[in-house]
Amino acid sequence: MSFRRGKERGRERREAWAEWIARYRPELQAIGLPPEVSLSAAHWEDFLENGYLEWHPQDFTGFTFDSLTPAAAGALRRSLERQYGGTDRSPSLLEWLRVRHRDGGIA
Repeated sequence: MSFRRGKERGRERREAWAEWIARYRPELQAIGLPPEVSLSAAHWEDFLENGYLEWHPQDFTGFTFDSLTPAAAGALRRSLERQYGGTDRSPSLLEWLRVRHRDGGIA
């Protein structure tokens, strides 16, 4: 029985990711994020926590959030604020971008 529940949760997680990425992919592309940061939910979580793909070295192309222009970093901050700003725990990347915003480095 627990094996079946585990499979069901995995399917639900994959479906939720498919819906999320279908909704946000155009925005992520417009910001200038490379496709590898959103290859899977695990890749996205890695990027949110580390600002680059630390846990997925096989897919790391050298891109880090520091590579973004100030305008793109500001757009990413605003996007992440809309998606995660009201949650109990903000992703580390959002916290870093908030600091850069407060310091006047990004919009």
